[in-house]
Amino acid sequence: MKYAYFDTSYIVKLYCLEAGVSKIQKELEEYEAIATSIHAHGEFVSSLHRKVREKSATREQMKTVLHQFHQDKERGLIYLYPSTPEIFQRIESVYLQAPPETFLRAAEAHHLATAAEHGFSSIYSSDRHLLAAAPLFDLQGIDLIL
Repeated sequence: MKYAYFDTSYIVKLYCLEAGVSKIQKELEEYEAIATSIHAHGEFVSSLHRKVREKSATREQMKTVLHQFHQDKERGLIYLYPSTPEIFQRIESVYLQAPPETFLRAAEAHHLATAAEHGFSSIYSSDRHLLAAAPLFDLQGIDLIL
């Protein structure tokens, strides 16, 4: 199966129909499914809750989006890679070699290491720090929305 690796920022844009979603949908025509880290599930729920907190979505809308997300996982349209010791070893290795000025949060490092460990050559994201750090993991960071 041909997967595109999306970080959580792109998954949120896709499910919440945020700015740039048409470009993401067009790119997805080249793939059979989305791959991401299991960590993205928690980030996704957190992002949906933030929308409820900020009053840009209701709790019912949050439930509807989560229901769709779960259905898409069951149908194989989204695959969540589990966390493994190899992923954390990759994260540790990159941080030990990263230039001191590198700004890379743990969640983004987890996405990058997961993509790298599973043989992806690129990762889709709108997170500028993740995109900037992608080469440290031998990945091309792609933002379709720029």
